[in-house]
Amino acid sequence: MGIECELPPLRSLDDFLLGSARFQMPNVQDLDKWGNRVTKNFLYYQTNYFVMAIIVSALFVLHNPLQTISGICAFVIIIASIVVINPNQIQGQPQHEKCPGSTGWLYLGCITLTIGLVLYSFQSIMYVTLLILLPFVLAFIHASFRLRNLRNKLSNAIDERLRYTPMGVFLEAMYVVVDSATK
Repeated sequence: MGIECELPPLRSLDDFLLGSARFQMPNVQDLDKWGNRVTKNFLYYQTNYFVMAIIVSALFVLHNPLQTISGICAFVIIIASIVVINPNQIQGQPQHEKCPGSTGWLYLGCITLTIGLVLYSFQSIMYVTLLILLPFVLAFIHASFRLRNLRNKLSNAIDERLRYTPMGVFLEAMYVVVDSATK
C-alpha cells in the first residue's frame, strides 16, 4: 500500500501576503537559489495557492459564465477531434474496401469543422486559457518574490511529510528535487 497524500494546513493571510510577508526580487543570476526558493515556497504555501486558484477561477466564471462555458466546450470538441483524427488515415493508409476514399473526406470534414470552431470561438478559448494559466502565473510570481521566513525554513527542514503532499508529488513527477536536506 502506498503512502497517502495529505494537504498541509492553510497558512495565515498575514504570513502569505500581508504584515509579516517579505518580498524581494529573486537573484536571476543564481538559478539554483531561485529554484530552491520557488520549490520551498510551493511546498509551504501549496494550500494557499490552491485556494487562490479556486478564487481566481470563480471570479472568471462569475465575470463571464457564457464565455467560460463556450470556451470549455470548444476545448472539449477540439481535444475530441484531435483524438478522432488519426494521422495514419490522413496520409492515405488503408481505407475501407467498400467505400474507398470516404474516410479521407470524413477526416477532412472533421479538420475543417475543428478549424472553423477554433476561429469562431477564439475569444472564448483565450478566456479559458487565461482562466487556467493565471493561477499558475500568480503562484509562480508569489513563490519567486516571497522570501522564506524562519517558520517556512524549519517546516521544510523538519517535516518530511511535505514530500507526500499534492505539490510534493507534482514536483517529483516534474523531476524537481524535493529534498528537505538540500539548501
